[in-house]
Amino acid sequence: MSEQCQRCGEEGEDRRTLWMACLYEMRELPVPFKLSAIKGVYQEQVGTKRLETLDTDVPVFETMPEEEEQQYRFYNLRVCKSCRAEWMQAIANWFKAQPVKRHPTGTGVYGRKHGAVYEMSEEEIKERWPDVELVRK
Repeated sequence: MSEQCQRCGEEGEDRRTLWMACLYEMRELPVPFKLSAIKGVYQEQVGTKRLETLDTDVPVFETMPEEEEQQYRFYNLRVCKSCRAEWMQAIANWFKAQPVKRHPTGTGVYGRKHGAVYEMSEEEIKERWPDVELVRK
């Protein structure tokens, strides 16, 4: 069945699902995420096991003792292989890049962007509320 890539619009039958979960409302981003849920038990990878027949290593997960099933929410996108490759490269670039450190601005006005709280600069305040005058005590 032909399906359109949600990013580039290419029609095709070979699509991949990007699953993202970060305990944040990602619909804040201008991205057409769909919301999905999976019910199950969380497990962490504790190692790998060699699968000789395929000449590869497969992950081994910790068995959780009698843990109750929970519902886990994920944001997802259906994309072509090229867009998936670019997404993977973007994650690698983000991880390797130096984190942006915000410094106090002295305004005492705080904003929130993508889940992070920061002190806004006077320029950001004027841009967000052009008709409001910043008054200092």
